[in-house]
Amino acid sequence: MLTTSSSAWTISRSGGLRGTVTPPGDKSVSHRAVMLAALARGTTKINNWHPAEDCLSTLAALERLGVKARRLHTAQTSLEVEGRGLTGLQAPQSDEPINCGNSGTTMRLMLGILAAHPFRVTLTGDDSLLRRPM
Repeated sequence: MLTTSSSAWTISRSGGLRGTVTPPGDKSVSHRAVMLAALARGTTKINNWHPAEDCLSTLAALERLGVKARRLHTAQTSLEVEGRGLTGLQAPQSDEPINCGNSGTTMRLMLGILAAHPFRVTLTGDDSLLRRPM
């Protein structure tokens, strides 16, 4: 509790707070979680995943590379990802570039992941992304 007089402030203890808070998923962590899950072997469950446009770009890019992911409920904040192992990603079935949308994180991190694979892939994005340094 906060009370004031003309020249002083007094702060006294309140009764406290109780309850549970679940913060929204973090975009940066969500990109990395789904990428690491894709590079692991077996099934990884990710809770509190952030279904922002950028994170969806990362998930779509991984799906083009053979990763299977399943959204576990309508809010799309939980995923099951079938990992393919460190070198298990597959070349896309078409020569069409993988679109990273406006996500610099998708573009930059996917470049690093794909560098370890023996196939060629073209990554692209929207006009804004393509003007940024990589």
